[in-house]
Amino acid sequence: IPNINAMATNSGGTLTTAFTPSSTQWKLVNLPSGLLTILNNKPSVKFRFFFKSDYYVNGSNNIYVDQINITGNIATSINDLEEAIELSIHPNPTNTSSTIEFVPQTNSLVNICVYDITGRIVEKENVHGVSGVTSKIEINKLSQLNSGIYFVTLDFDNRKITKKIIID
Repeated sequence: IPNINAMATNSGGTLTTAFTPSSTQWKLVNLPSGLLTILNNKPSVKFRFFFKSDYYVNGSNNIYVDQINITGNIATSINDLEEAIELSIHPNPTNTSSTIEFVPQTNSLVNICVYDITGRIVEKENVHGVSGVTSKIEINKLSQLNSGIYFVTLDFDNRKITKKIIID
């Protein structure tokens, strides 16, 4: 994001009268996609532009914003995130073990927890996920879980996904 001098140099300059940009003075600015990862899993996002008067030049001109385009793989819902990492748990329901499969988008530590209906952790595993490579984790390997409803949580990259699994 440019400073005041860069904006003045690369646009209409510093004027003492009202400024309206000509067609050649519009600029395309691209922000690095890494700045937008904070938007992942946010159901509602607002952008605010703040432009303050510069007392060094005794005032400022108007700022013009014409178009904002957000592109890339920004997950906006849990379903989008599940699709993005290709999350599946199968078989579900089961009376033995189940396999969790997912494809991390980044190299990251993935914490996998299985909770019973009271919120108690009954299984826990940490996996080093490799970007673009399918990870497969088996839960209830020894068929030690009683019949009931359980919740599997994947925690990675400051995001969490929870899926229900039924043990018959």
